[in-house]
Amino acid sequence: MLKKKWLVIVWSFIAFNTYSQIQITFPVSRIVFQRNNANLANVNITGSYFQQLDRIDARAFPVYPGQGNEVGWTTIQDYLTTGIFNGFLQLSGGWYNIEVRGVLNGQVVTSSILERVGVGEVFIVAGQSNAQGDPSYSGGAIGASDDRVSTIDYYNAALNENQLPFQFSHMNNFSRMAPYNYVPWFWGRLGDKLAQKYNVPVLFYGAALGGINVSAWERSSRGEDLRKELPSFIAVAGMPFRALQAALQQYVPRTGVRAVLWQQGESDDQTSANAYFNRLKIVIEASRNNSGKGDLAWVVARSSRNPTPHQNVIDGQNITIDQVHNVFRGPNTDEITGANFRADGVHFHNEGLNRAAEYWNDALNDNFFASSQPLESRGLVNVSLSCNPANPNNKFTIQVNGDYSSFNWSNGVNGRSITVNNGSYVVKTTDWYGNSLFSQPVPISPNNPVVQPSVNITGPTTFCDGGSVALISSEAGGNVWSNGERGQAIVARTSGTYSFTNYTLNGCPSVSGSVNVNVNPLPRNNILVNKDLPICPDDSVMLVTDNFENVSYQWNTNANSQNIIVRDAGTYSLKLRDQNGCESTSFINVGLRERPVTNILPDGPTVFCLGKSVNLSPNADFNGYFWSNGSTNKNVNIRASGEYSLRVTDNFGCFSLPVSQNVTVNALPTIKIAATGLEQFCPGNVVNLEAASDQNLVYMWNTGAGSKAITIANPGLYTLQVRDTNGCESLADSVTLSYIPPPSVSISTIDNINTICDGLNVTLNGSNAVSYAWNTGATTKDIVVGEAGTYTLKIRDEKNCESNPVSFQVFVKDTPPAPTLEKDGAYQVIAIPATNIPGQYFNWKLDDGPLPDTSEVLKVSRQGNFAVRTALRYNNTNNGSLVCYSPFSQVLNFLIPAGDNGLRVYPNPNPTGEFTIETFGDNPNARIDVYSLSGLNVYTGAIAELKQKRELNLKTLEPGVYIIRLTSGDFKATQKLFIKY
Repeated sequence: MLKKKWLVIVWSFIAFNTYSQIQITFPVSRIVFQRNNANLANVNITGSYFQQLDRIDARAFPVYPGQGNEVGWTTIQDYLTTGIFNGFLQLSGGWYNIEVRGVLNGQVVTSSILERVGVGEVFIVAGQSNAQGDPSYSGGAIGASDDRVSTIDYYNAALNENQLPFQFSHMNNFSRMAPYNYVPWFWGRLGDKLAQKYNVPVLFYGAALGGINVSAWERSSRGEDLRKELPSFIAVAGMPFRALQAALQQYVPRTGVRAVLWQQGESDDQTSANAYFNRLKIVIEASRNNSGKGDLAWVVARSSRNPTPHQNVIDGQNITIDQVHNVFRGPNTDEITGANFRADGVHFHNEGLNRAAEYWNDALNDNFFASSQPLESRGLVNVSLSCNPANPNNKFTIQVNGDYSSFNWSNGVNGRSITVNNGSYVVKTTDWYGNSLFSQPVPISPNNPVVQPSVNITGPTTFCDGGSVALISSEAGGNVWSNGERGQAIVARTSGTYSFTNYTLNGCPSVSGSVNVNVNPLPRNNILVNKDLPICPDDSVMLVTDNFENVSYQWNTNANSQNIIVRDAGTYSLKLRDQNGCESTSFINVGLRERPVTNILPDGPTVFCLGKSVNLSPNADFNGYFWSNGSTNKNVNIRASGEYSLRVTDNFGCFSLPVSQNVTVNALPTIKIAATGLEQFCPGNVVNLEAASDQNLVYMWNTGAGSKAITIANPGLYTLQVRDTNGCESLADSVTLSYIPPPSVSISTIDNINTICDGLNVTLNGSNAVSYAWNTGATTKDIVVGEAGTYTLKIRDEKNCESNPVSFQVFVKDTPPAPTLEKDGAYQVIAIPATNIPGQYFNWKLDDGPLPDTSEVLKVSRQGNFAVRTALRYNNTNNGSLVCYSPFSQVLNFLIPAGDNGLRVYPNPNPTGEFTIETFGDNPNARIDVYSLSGLNVYTGAIAELKQKRELNLKTLEPGVYIIRLTSGDFKATQKLFIKY
């Protein structure tokens, strides 16, 4: 009975078109194949055909533009003799329609289309109720809106692997998720987001069970039956792990999978972190053992809220992520809180389902998809069909190809192969990991008659090379010829024995008789020459054949000899005829080479001045060059007057006619430059340059001037050439002009000061000169500045020569802001700086007199008006130092009350027993005694000095009233203390 049930399930996913002669049995509509990390998947395409075919082609095109990359017609099986086909198309991530077509005798005779097949992402959902979902929670039944989100709409609490369907559908509202989820929950919304983010379809399997802690998952993964222990939750042995195992072993072999998505932890508030880690690790390892993929990816959410979060669970999940290979960090769904997000503080509803989908979408990011290694589809079990013509009762053998541990045929047989007569058969196999894999259906037609075919011959079977004969089968289809060709007819062009095997629809063979074809070769016919072609004018060439073997010769010149000599250009042919009457003709073109023609090309004028030259060259490259001056180079350089001629030869030794060129050379003029004003040449002054010549010349200065004399204001190299009436230019004369040294200049300050405090000034002194130009715009010898910066100065001397600029850098240091002065205790004040600047200290004064202290705390030795300012010392760039002071703080009037005994202990009364003690004087080596009111000494201590307030710890004393006495030399003082805890 179980065998029949799984057979029904297998056939349920095959949508047969009873009107088509070709059917696709795998894949099925809305299936999604797991892509690899190169965004590709090899999609197994299987099916059946019900008429004779020679070849099956397939193609895939996106359901909607932009949802994949079209793959054109591709042959997936080109040797068809069994009625079934099995091939592959490699598709990139996308949503496709797949079409197959059957070809017979070169013509497409049938086709079929399967709509909506995906290459994308496949996930298994596992965990407890927030993974499984519940329709009683608002929004839990909402499915996906994107057409590319798929599932198998099936759930049965009494899980039976043999009854699991393989029919995919869109994840609609209220869709179930085989094998064990009964609502879309938030997974449909996650599918929408992933499909839109990565533009690929998404498939979900559901393998979750509500109310189950990680211990139950771990124990069931080891085979424990928890039905008696957890009857309210577990209805079938092996749960909850059995649902995950069913998804991995019943579905994943055909689709592949990216990862298991783990949403669990709400029932583990009493589970320690290490226990959670160890148990979940066992579950992960069991899933990898079941799937046969040792690095099967898991994505673990951080989930523990029931309704409060539990850090022990989160820690266990984090340890699993950190320590188990290929386990990835899922979302922290404990962050999703609030009445609109969780119905009872635990289960998502309403906006919480949307939020959970968003969290999971963020976790399944580019890094996850690049780092995880998916488990790809294994395709269907490959089977072969063979015919046993000698056995009329069990004519066909169907055999499984591949290594499997068990076989379960739809007719009840359990071996690797079955022998049958007609019908349709499927095998379910189990591999060594326990995974279930199915074959394609193998339909066997009851009509497989074997007839004796014959070969029809359309002409002579003996002929010369280049001829042919058509051989035609008596049967329209199922023909495989002995030369490997398929089809009803072939054209034989080579010698050999030809026959064909005709196969029935399911592969029963019948061999035809044979036909012998003999092809006689044509006589060898090669025309050889005794020199390279073409030939030079007035030359000749011999044409000769290399065939002397009982043939006759016929040249198109009417000669009938083995060779001929020709001088004219033209096409010459030779026909040979052998004893079989086979003729061959060869041709050769004889051409006359063009006589090389050249011109002499000068690279410049052929009338020029002395010192120049002209290169004479032919107008092209040739094999040889013969100049009248004896040169055999391609180019000659001519510097003297005369007539020069050239002849050239080409690569074949053919000579040109001679050509010639005349050259004329003229003498050069001479010139000299005179200079005046060199002794005062500086910026702003000039030098006069003049040509020493009275000839009728054209003057060419390198400045561009054309006059005989020029005035120069800038140093440099100045050259002059002249041109005479023949256009000849002299050699250049030159003079180099340089400025005389500029006047020296300096900037100084008193004591070489270059750093001042903010708000102060410094005087910059310039050296003596006729005039001054500061970069500030000042024109005086000295300037007063108060801002930081670089100050530059240029001067002019009595020659009106300007110096180079000299710079002096002034640094301005920040003046610290004024501090705040506050009373600090009974007998001291404290300076509170406005900013914390490293190295700052303080400058105190009492009334108008300075105090030597520099610390932030000052012990008051007498009453009066106190003030303080902040001081900051800088090290200058000239190795000196500079102190900048802030303004003084506000004045603090410090009064010492009349009758003050010089001792203060506080706070008093005291709730803690921890006191602060101060004295007016420094009181070194002070002794502290505390007495009860009855005179009992309850504490004695010592303080080295009281230059500042000190801490006094009397926490050991009981609450009450005490007398404290301080003694230091001649100083004695007492005070009553109140301790109230």
